[in-house]
Amino acid sequence: TNDIDYMSIQPVERITPLLESLQHHRILIHGSGFSQLIAQYIYNKFLVTGVNASLALWPDYEILEQKNAAKFDSIWIISKSGRSSSALNWVKALEGKEINLVCFTGDYQSPLAQAADTAFIIHDPQKFDDDIYWSNPFFGYCILGFERLLKMWFMQTGIPGGGA
Repeated sequence: TNDIDYMSIQPVERITPLLESLQHHRILIHGSGFSQLIAQYIYNKFLVTGVNASLALWPDYEILEQKNAAKFDSIWIISKSGRSSSALNWVKALEGKEINLVCFTGDYQSPLAQAADTAFIIHDPQKFDDDIYWSNPFFGYCILGFERLLKMWFMQTGIPGGGA
């Protein structure tokens, strides 16, 4: 199964095409605040595994789209609440575009999760702690979930290290 105690993938049937796309898609990753740390981690891992990825830390996708000649095949957004103004601005900017939206969020009912083509729903025991004040494993679970995704990709493609 693809569900584990800290992460579920919705819809689960999107995982195979998502994994297949990693080899040829141009991916843009975004996160703000604490989620920026996870976006940076995903970006760094994609760099060392040969995935064509870029990192956007500013909140406005439309400016990026105007200034960048190359188009992105998919946008990965990390947002604990799935309701941050930054994440919602990106969702709005992507409406009507042929760009695959992937998210890591703690709320399956959030606007971000609902808009995403593939949503990684990460366990968040502090859903209402918007200031990220209290101890919370959400961000650690994001990294674990992403590493699990990489392992699945390695196993699917036969890349060495997939069995580790």
